[in-house]
Amino acid sequence: MGILRWVRQPAIRRSSERCDACIIGRSGERWQVGKGDCVTQGTRAAQRDATRQAIVDAAVACLTVSGYSAVRTRQIAQAAGVAQGTVTHHFPSRDALLTEAVSRIIDDRVVQARSRYDPLAAGGRTAEVHLDILWSTVTTPEGLAVAHLWYATWSEPQLIPLVRVLEERMFRATVQGWADFAGREPDRDVLVYIDLVLSVMRGLVQSIPTRGLDAVEQRWQLSKALLLTSAPTSAA
Repeated sequence: MGILRWVRQPAIRRSSERCDACIIGRSGERWQVGKGDCVTQGTRAAQRDATRQAIVDAAVACLTVSGYSAVRTRQIAQAAGVAQGTVTHHFPSRDALLTEAVSRIIDDRVVQARSRYDPLAAGGRTAEVHLDILWSTVTTPEGLAVAHLWYATWSEPQLIPLVRVLEERMFRATVQGWADFAGREPDRDVLVYIDLVLSVMRGLVQSIPTRGLDAVEQRWQLSKALLLTSAPTSAA
């Protein structure tokens, strides 16, 4: 850092390039630092965003491995390679951090499902294909991590508002998928059908810890066959 010297300039110059940076004293005086690698507001904001994203990425990974109830902020900090105080600086509570991580997972699952659906030709966009894509999405490790939230609400009722919001987001995303498939806005029968499908899937997912994924997969195939027979005309 260069030698501090008094300058009479009206404002600090902000740039992502090397610049003459000003230091503002408590009483408003400005001192200029000699040219160097200046950390500007833009750079600091980018660093904060990168750190925040790294923390959320680590939270997603920890949720996938440990589940909602078991994951701790210390574990997330270690996975992100930051101090625990840095995690607290960006997220004042564990719930705030895990809420953002779960939201990220859901957004990513929606993108993943759409990436599998969109390339399909019109003839391949059948009700069975929709159900298969949806089931494979909710049974990924990340999808199962989200399912932990439903279990957690029994002992952590403060999560109920969050889970309701997540349920609504999942429902809307599924409805949009069916709307694209049918080529028109779904009617009441389709909305009821989608709610039934998601409820069946949640129930099956909850039995994975006791029965195992392979056994639940077999039960899903049986359930899917029944669901397909009851699919509304605009969804079939």
